[in-house]
Formats: sequence, C-alpha cells, structure tokens
Amino acid sequence: MSWGSSKVRFAGWGLLLAGLLAGLLAVAPAPAPQTQVVQNPKLVRQYDKLTANAAKQQGPKRAETLAKMAELEFDFARAGYHAQQSQLGAQQLDLASQHADQACALLQAETARGKTNGMKNVEISLQKISFGLKDLAQQVHYLERPKVETAIHHFADLRSNLLTWMFAPKHQLL
Repeated sequence: MSWGSSKVRFAGWGLLLAGLLAGLLAVAPAPAPQTQVVQNPKLVRQYDKLTANAAKQQGPKRAETLAKMAELEFDFARAGYHAQQSQLGAQQLDLASQHADQACALLQAETARGKTNGMKNVEISLQKISFGLKDLAQQVHYLERPKVETAIHHFADLRSNLLTWMFAPKHQLL
C-alpha cells in the first residue's frame, strides 16, 4: 500500500466519526424551556377581586372570601401539576392551605361568640377542595403524591373541625 492511500483511509474515518458525532448532537434533546402556566384570565380577575374584597371585610364574610380564594388557588395548583410544574402547584397548594387556615380561625372566633354565620359556605368550599385533592392525588406523579396527600389530610382536619363547630350544642361552644 502506498502512503497516499492510508491518508485517504485516515481522512475517511475522520469524516465518518465527525459525521456520527454531529448526528448524535443533532438528535440529543434540547432542554425544555421553563414556561409559566397560563391561567384562565377570568379566574385571575375573580381572584384579584376576591383579594381586594378580603382586605375590606371582617368576620364571617372575610372567612367566606378566604375560602373562595382557597378554591381558586387549588384550581391554580391543579393547573400547575397538570402542566408538569409541580413546584408551582405545591406553592399554590400552600397558599390554599394558608387561606383555609385563616378562614377557619375567623370562624373559630365567631364560634367562641356563639355564632355560626358563614360556616356553611366555608364548609362547602373546603369540601370542594377536599374532593378535588383526592382526584389530583390519583393524577400526579408518584413523587408528588405525598405533598398532595398531606394537603388532603390538612383539609379533612379543617373540615372536621368546622363541622364540629357547626353542629355542637350552643352550651358547648361557649
């Protein structure tokens, strides 16, 4: 063999390896861009309106507004989980829990005064969230399930306390 033909073979192998490397790089998936979950503008406006109302309200009316806010935050959390943005979903679940806690604290103060105003509407909101969380737990990735199950238990406890306050005899409330 001549010296020239080995150079040709070496160059051929080099071109072949370069082509394979370029092909592999072209097939490798690009990192997915981080996108925000697009929320329904109607729900966002409704949430903003509820937030403004909650700032002006007190007592059972504020509790009802906070419970409605928690419902919308759950809807936002569900959208986050469905868009594979579990961190966003978890943040929204935390907000929903905080607002539900605030609503129940306001109603507990009302109960201490012997009143049960607003409890029915807050209980309905907590019930909707609880049922939605049970469905969500079946749909999320198994690594995200513990966070959702924690929320399920938290909302069940809140609802149980609320039902106790609603149906306890008046002499036990004081």
